[in-house]
Amino acid sequence: MQPITLIISLLTLLLTFSAHAAGPIRTFLGGPCTPLKSNPDICREANERWLVMKSDRSGTKVIGFVKTQPGKKKLKKASRSFGFRGKMIKRDKKYYQSKNAWGLIETNGDKPIEPPIYRQIIPISDQYALAQPHDLHSVYDSPYYLVPIDGKTTKLGKPVGKKNILYFVGGYSMQNPIKVFVNRGRSEMSPNKNTHNIEQLGPDGKLVASYDNIIVTDAKLTFFTQDETGLVFAKGIDPKTGHEVSMRWGPMGDFLGYFPKVDFIETFYDLGREKSRSYLMQAIGRLPIKTDLPNQTIYLPLDANGEPVTGPDNFIGMTPLYDNKWYYDTKIQKHKDWLLIYQTPNGFSYKIAGVASKPVGKNSVHSPISILASEADYVMLAGFDYRREFRNLDLPYIKHIWDSNFIQFYSAYEADGVTPKPNAYPKNWHIFPNYHRRHNVLNVDEKVYYSKIQGPNKKGWKEKYSAIQYSYQDTLDFRADQLERKRAHEQRIAEARQRRDEEYKLAMEAAQREWQEQQAYLAAHPKQNQKSWSEKFAQGLNAWGESMRKQSQQNNNNRNSGYRTECYNNYDGTETCYTSKK
Repeated sequence: MQPITLIISLLTLLLTFSAHAAGPIRTFLGGPCTPLKSNPDICREANERWLVMKSDRSGTKVIGFVKTQPGKKKLKKASRSFGFRGKMIKRDKKYYQSKNAWGLIETNGDKPIEPPIYRQIIPISDQYALAQPHDLHSVYDSPYYLVPIDGKTTKLGKPVGKKNILYFVGGYSMQNPIKVFVNRGRSEMSPNKNTHNIEQLGPDGKLVASYDNIIVTDAKLTFFTQDETGLVFAKGIDPKTGHEVSMRWGPMGDFLGYFPKVDFIETFYDLGREKSRSYLMQAIGRLPIKTDLPNQTIYLPLDANGEPVTGPDNFIGMTPLYDNKWYYDTKIQKHKDWLLIYQTPNGFSYKIAGVASKPVGKNSVHSPISILASEADYVMLAGFDYRREFRNLDLPYIKHIWDSNFIQFYSAYEADGVTPKPNAYPKNWHIFPNYHRRHNVLNVDEKVYYSKIQGPNKKGWKEKYSAIQYSYQDTLDFRADQLERKRAHEQRIAEARQRRDEEYKLAMEAAQREWQEQQAYLAAHPKQNQKSWSEKFAQGLNAWGESMRKQSQQNNNNRNSGYRTECYNNYDGTETCYTSKK
């Protein structure tokens, strides 16, 4: 199973898996473009080719893209050919010269099969495309229209819809042909579930099926594709049971039916640049313990065929651990680590990992499939808990929230350091901080580290709530220290500003004295010519500038000799610095 990556607010395929929000997924950012021999003013996009179905469904075909900059006259002519009328929006000449227009071409052809005159165009078969024309009579983006791929510019029919309601699934990946869905708004099932009425279009642009039970999530992540197999997933409501399920379509767009519920779990793989990918997970139950995790669901990762990936016999499933970077906003469901749950004779055991020791196939080390395959390298825990504070609306907003993982080791482990001995029992609790700047992996090395240094007596706590209380009090002390340093910093800033104002006042007083001396000189020598007065005035200005330079030099000497600069770590990747007297 492979992830997806979000690019420019549109979800675009990078690896094996991809998911789609409403709207075209072509970026139209350009790239290497080779001029056509038949017309050098038109160039072929080297990096964009789409796989489409033939309109008679007898097979597939690859179609490429061409672009040009037709200019105002050709855009105006095409706009009228499309049937747009009325007063044109006034634009300057450069606006029209910089406008790209797109068309279609066969992979081995040298002439466009659809002229490059559209603002955007998406082929949906070898005979039809959905195109967005340049409407020079409107300041708004024009909708998409169904156009035949016949090399002609003809009057447009009824629009299919705006780009924000269109879903283009597949095609660009070259592993399965494009499938088109159109969101027609909320369905009658929406009062309880956020379900929408979504139409599926065929390769000829005609309606194939209509579904009124597809769930559109808050993140607008509606369709999820697996490009190795061409399977398409969506969340939906089973019309027979009323329960949430997953809906699936085959590579050629045929509806396969209803399957167990799935979720698209987004996790970070690059914490520094905040890059994340989503994984297709099948929900199988709820956590057997009560925690403050926003997501209490237990999942199994799905493979390329949409089948659950299983672990050892006693493995139940895995739950994503919340990333505390988002502070109080639990609506942003982004994660970075996983909690693995196991069935044991006396209850449940747990493991924690955010990075696999070895990837599986094309999966990254952050993929849940790879993490599950490396589960033998993680330490088995007797207990787990996650606690966080929730915002009190009656109190001021605090950026640094308290949240932490709490883990309980077994009393004894086998020689591998990760497997509890048969007679082992749950022992002490330890704090396992939820650092959002690195992935947590509880392996043998981490077990040794946390079992030695955590706790007031360096051996942990015998019961969980003492560990929770200690962790929370530590956060309160940290906040107090932060507040004290902030006030000290503000005081030193105020002192620095006061010194600056005093220095400015001294410089102004020196300049004023120079000016008074000049006035006295002119009064004592009324017959002095204008040239000598100017020279004297210039000398006065130079003297004022020299006094400012000396004062600045003195301040620098004071700064170097009588002051010092100190910086404090804010524990969030930044430092707070101020200057004070030695």
